[in-house]
Amino acid sequence: MKTFVLILTLLASSVLAQDITRGDGLRTRQFRTFAAVTYFVDPTGSDTNACTASGTSACATVAGVLTKFPKFIQDNITINVAAGTYPGFTMTNLVFSGNGIVRVNIAGVMGTFSPATGTATGTLTAASTGNATVDVLTDSTQAWTADNLRGRFFKITSGTGLNESRVVISNTATTVTVVRYGGTAPVAGSGYTIETPASVFNSTVTINGNVFGGSNNVIDLGRVDIASSSGSALSLTCASSGGGIRLGETRITTTSVGSTGFVNSGCTVSSNALGTLFGVYIQATSGLAVSVLSTSPTIFGLNQGSNGWVAVASGATSSVVQLRNVQTAAWQSFYVVATGAGGSVPALSFIDFIQGQTPTSFQSPRTYVSCTNPQPGITLLNSSLPELSDTAVEVVGCDTALSVGRGSLFQGTTFYCTTATTCVEVSNGGRYEPEGNSIISGVTNDYIIDGVTYPQTTIQSFSPRRVIGPNGSAVQLP
Repeated sequence: MKTFVLILTLLASSVLAQDITRGDGLRTRQFRTFAAVTYFVDPTGSDTNACTASGTSACATVAGVLTKFPKFIQDNITINVAAGTYPGFTMTNLVFSGNGIVRVNIAGVMGTFSPATGTATGTLTAASTGNATVDVLTDSTQAWTADNLRGRFFKITSGTGLNESRVVISNTATTVTVVRYGGTAPVAGSGYTIETPASVFNSTVTINGNVFGGSNNVIDLGRVDIASSSGSALSLTCASSGGGIRLGETRITTTSVGSTGFVNSGCTVSSNALGTLFGVYIQATSGLAVSVLSTSPTIFGLNQGSNGWVAVASGATSSVVQLRNVQTAAWQSFYVVATGAGGSVPALSFIDFIQGQTPTSFQSPRTYVSCTNPQPGITLLNSSLPELSDTAVEVVGCDTALSVGRGSLFQGTTFYCTTATTCVEVSNGGRYEPEGNSIISGVTNDYIIDGVTYPQTTIQSFSPRRVIGPNGSAVQLP
């Protein structure tokens, strides 16, 4: 009898020594990771598979892979998504508990884009740098359809600039305007291919409630296309401090009426997905392309690594990007394109954008805003954008390029106004104090200060170069 009890005790101890598991069956899912693991998703797979091999041994959906995740993630997890079309997914309540850098990488693949006219490959016949924000690349042998390449990725495949990839902002029959190259810019003779993510999610991707537990723990989405026809395409909600979401070579689009393409509530978001990928394209048909909202002003809307973001909205009465109640935002280059019928709604708006404890509440080396039809370009309401050193902000084709109102402040190195009714309007105590002169072209009114129009040359003739309006609004030029 004593021997029998001893055997039972040893068996019980052995079972209890195992990691606690959860799921539908005994020990079908571990309580935590023990080593890095790679899963696979493929259109030919099945969610009943273990999904640790590719092809028919893979899962059929990312949601299927997520059912195999442990509660606590202490090691890197990679999900390789093959070319194909898949349903969206929800990733929620993951807990990153490792001591070092822990990541969940969702990695798709790129494919060659098929343009409506012209070809996807060729050799540049010319390349020129725009004033400070864009590069214009030419292939005089092409016959592309105007703006058909917008939102695709222009990759250099040979010659100078090899492997550099940038989002296409717009195109004509023979030229493409791309996010300015931060690395080695291509030249005439460089070969190229126009690419697009071949791993496509055809409904909303939601990431929320995750506990990152450290500033370097992140979820990566790279080389994927999220295209929703019902609701937002990508929705992020973060309630805890720590890491965040990284995107790169990613397309985020919605055709749902009134829906926002990319919604970020409280998450730190940046580029550099999978460690090397940059470039994000976001588009909404009749709603906001990007909405960044925080319930408490303590987060980054977009991190400084957000290099090469392009946001487009074609709704007649929609902003393209709205940042509300955000303490700190930073990006290397952000391109805001309003292609709608115009109106009174600004393309890029900062609302209750609160200056934090540090002097760098907003860092933006390059910001480009373009309006196809007249509407306000950039609007600040109760917002402070100081310390914009080494920046270039360009607004093209908008009604009022920059509106600074209700106690707001705008500072910067260089501000370009092109083809606008008004370059800068300040009202209700707003202040415009650039570190460099505004570069104005094709503008009717240089400055409007509390309803009174001033040419830039007039303000420059004053000593000091400052005008204060009757409501306390001010323009001070260097």
